[in-house]
Amino acid sequence: MVILNDFDTSVRKALEEIDKNYESYDGLVVCGTHTSKEWENIVLALKEARENKIPTLGICFGLQMMVVEWARNVVGWEDAQSTEIQLTAHPVVGKLPKLRVGVYAVGDRQESHWHNYAVNPYWTDGVLDKDWEVIRTGGIVEEIRLKGNQFFMGVQYHPEYQSSKENPHPILVNFINLCRKI
Repeated sequence: MVILNDFDTSVRKALEEIDKNYESYDGLVVCGTHTSKEWENIVLALKEARENKIPTLGICFGLQMMVVEWARNVVGWEDAQSTEIQLTAHPVVGKLPKLRVGVYAVGDRQESHWHNYAVNPYWTDGVLDKDWEVIRTGGIVEEIRLKGNQFFMGVQYHPEYQSSKENPHPILVNFINLCRKI
């Protein structure tokens, strides 16, 4: 398992509580970060994982980079980017008016959020909906799942914050179960 970005401590703990052998499985997790300096390597890793159907979970910044990767390599917007990284003609991820922190409803669940940036609906509505299953809350993209891929999923929230040994988060359990089978 490859885990990218610096907000990995809680993710590693949550995955280990689900399965102590998780590190030996094929899979990719892109965590959140406050420093986006490795974004180019992340986009390359996401492209490889998507094309080779490697189970992938993008969390927060990870979801955002999944959208950047898709926009660049599938849609053809070579300059697609997050405004957190640089200004561009295709800002598929943009800064929110204010920090979104706390527990918010996502469908019928309550999920933990902590983010300043989100998928930009102006650029992505319609573009994502064709090939992705998209869940939104109040216009904010909360989850994306690539259609036809066993587990290529991004979440804007942090499932690792609500996961515990006694009550592991179902998304993390599903991810580990799929990685275990590959």
